[in-house]
Amino acid sequence: MAFRAVWYGFAVISLVIIIAFVFLLLLWLLRFVFSWFHTHFYIIVVGFLPPSLSLFPLSQIYITTCITIHQPWNDRQYRPDSLPVPSLASRGLL
Repeated sequence: MAFRAVWYGFAVISLVIIIAFVFLLLLWLLRFVFSWFHTHFYIIVVGFLPPSLSLFPLSQIYITTCITIHQPWNDRQYRPDSLPVPSLASRGLL
């Protein structure tokens, strides 16, 4: 009887880990769909998983990766120094 309880406990823990891993894998694949929104999407969803599904060290690394690498505002097109210079005509100098 004790062996069966240990076996069921191991099976449940393994199932939770597998489901969490598949869920994180699906989130990783969704970054190709959410080209701009993916950073916020990952932080919200991974950050608020219940503790049993959280895999805290993995989600912490994943959130850090999203923040440092995949920030849309880190792209050159969002930086002020990449804004186009207004032409002389638009400034009324011609």
